[in-house]
Amino acid sequence: MKKCGFLGGKEAIQSLRSSGYKDTSMAIGELIDNSIQAGATEVLLILTSEKRIGTRNTQRVSSIAVVDNGSGMDSDKLQSALVLGEGTNRYERTGMGKFGVGLPQSSISQAKRIDAWSWIDGMSTCNHAYIDLDDDEWLNDAEIKDPDKTELPSAYARYAKEYNSGTVISWTKTDRINWRKPTTVFQKCENQIGRMYRYWLYKNQIDIKMITLDESGKEIGSNVFQALDPLFLMPGAKCGNPPRTPMFKKFVDPIVREYDLDIEGVTKKVSVEMKFSIAEEDVRILDDESVAGRKDYGKLAKDCMGISIVREGRELDLNNQWNIPDSKDPRHRWWGAEISFNRDLDEVFGVTNNKQSATKLNEMAKKKYDEIMEEMDIDSEGDPDRDKNKLKMESPMDYILMDVVTTVQNIILQMDNNIKNNTRKSKSKKTRHDLNQDVQTKYDVLVENRSKSTSSQTDELIIERGSDRIEKIVAELDLDDRYDNEDKEQIISDVEQGHRCSVIVSPQDSSSFFNVERKDTHMVVKLNSDHIMYDQLFGIFDDILNDEKGNVEDIKIKSKDAFNTIQFLLTAWARMEDEDRDPNMKRRYRNIREKWGSILEDSVINDN
Repeated sequence: MKKCGFLGGKEAIQSLRSSGYKDTSMAIGELIDNSIQAGATEVLLILTSEKRIGTRNTQRVSSIAVVDNGSGMDSDKLQSALVLGEGTNRYERTGMGKFGVGLPQSSISQAKRIDAWSWIDGMSTCNHAYIDLDDDEWLNDAEIKDPDKTELPSAYARYAKEYNSGTVISWTKTDRINWRKPTTVFQKCENQIGRMYRYWLYKNQIDIKMITLDESGKEIGSNVFQALDPLFLMPGAKCGNPPRTPMFKKFVDPIVREYDLDIEGVTKKVSVEMKFSIAEEDVRILDDESVAGRKDYGKLAKDCMGISIVREGRELDLNNQWNIPDSKDPRHRWWGAEISFNRDLDEVFGVTNNKQSATKLNEMAKKKYDEIMEEMDIDSEGDPDRDKNKLKMESPMDYILMDVVTTVQNIILQMDNNIKNNTRKSKSKKTRHDLNQDVQTKYDVLVENRSKSTSSQTDELIIERGSDRIEKIVAELDLDDRYDNEDKEQIISDVEQGHRCSVIVSPQDSSSFFNVERKDTHMVVKLNSDHIMYDQLFGIFDDILNDEKGNVEDIKIKSKDAFNTIQFLLTAWARMEDEDRDPNMKRRYRNIREKWGSILEDSVINDN
């Protein structure tokens, strides 16, 4: 047998363990890639757990194995499969494999011991090879030894015995997995794996299942992975029980672009397909005026926000960092976009060897048009089509990138405008704005009195701005796409009336109940309408304000609920202080409470 060195020394191996896998689900995905490439129709993700010492009924993952019924590997291929850069799919011209690093790189990123079994014609042909980073002798040699006949453990054999061919990859000494509870592993992997392999799962070309065993090998749980389409166009795929399915519709027909690309000296036609979808109006705007974003399907849509980058039918990345207006606006959940290509475009799009990202595509998407032209040293004529043709002559690869990015961004902008122009405003928003006038007047008086003894940066800026104050605020608002036109009008109206602060309501991609921003010299308090406590508190006030019958008993009950909710907000703050063990932070919390209390006290005194 040939000698198969794994890598040049243990220092290199240790540094390779931090190889950039986003999380355990992405590392598991590398093994599923190999299973699909081998023609598997069944993949089992088997977790072995053990009770955690000192606790009751708490299971902790001790090993992870991927079992498949693919074509299997003979002894030579099995040995090569564990060598970095010598993967068995490296020289194939089609499919997901290409880089030859997936199995070993993903495995050592999660565990110190990797065992691989594979058979091509019944269990009698099963061979075994391994990597052991906890063994100094193995580390010193850093060599994949000749496969042996170590028997497949019974915990795996009972599931694999019916497979005429197949492979088992087992991770033990799992010192780097992200999640320790079996239920958490499934919860974190469910959507990721469902999206990554949605085309295979949806067409029933493969079944992926997670099985949990206890330390004795007894099966204590099982879960099946469902296809999850971030465009929500697949009938029957996971979608969170919306009012209708599919809950999205095509925004435009798929756009297919063909390009000429030089591959190893040969010009070849390559293509990119771009798909776009938008939520049906009755999915995001509900008749009962409840908030669609807080429904299960709305939360799932939020988890799928971004552009799905798909290579060879498998999702590499779900990216929401492209240069699109207000990329964190939660309303982006109501559209979907997918870019699909094959491995011929790996170099153009910058596909990483761990198949987690298309770096060049994503980097191009973050840049502005003029910036791209300047970097390419191309004099822009102000006509995108002419500019693209110039770029095509100068740099064909950058031309492909720019053409794909600008096409996708233009369609997203159209979908974004469609959604924003068809978003129902809360019927109580104006009512609350009217009530805010009292709050603003009190705030103005408070600021006037406190500024005599304690000035803020805003106080100083107001003096500096003088008559230009309103113009500065308007200019800053014009550049901020996070505020809709109604909110901008409210803020400008408040400023023109001489108020120093506005309170607005808007959905925010944040766990904060409210945020505070300064628009030049004007303070803005933004209540997060996507926060679960928003409805708990302000929903009660809305009911009271909109109760035309004015039932006294109902108002008392609703007022009591509001009072209880306010008290709960304060207990949540107390819990935050309690969880922080830093003595310095505890002093800061105390100082903040005292200062805030002083301001509240002043406001009450001024009001009386």
